[in-house]
Amino acid sequence: MVTHAWSVFVIDRWDEEVIDEHEGAHVVRTAVSKTFSGDITGTSDGWMTMARAQRGSMAYVGFERITATIDGRTGTFVLQHNAVGNSEGGDATWTVLADSG
Repeated sequence: MVTHAWSVFVIDRWDEEVIDEHEGAHVVRTAVSKTFSGDITGTSDGWMTMARAQRGSMAYVGFERITATIDGRTGTFVLQHNAVGNSEGGDATWTVLADSG
């Protein structure tokens, strides 16, 4: 059985800190907070590490703890982020960490 939920989010906080900067690319650590509305309502706090190349390529990994109500059930879970991209497009996956909430 496949279940779908629709939601949008607003980014409430985005704090970046450069942790490595060299010619060609730099790496930043980012703290982000979101508010969700729609079928999923709630908030989240996340921590990402991103690499950005001067020519436009990028990649990031991170974790986000979401506290939300979905279909009448309230709880928390951790979402794992993985993404890569460039000027041609990109690919991203988000995976719920098993047993995280």
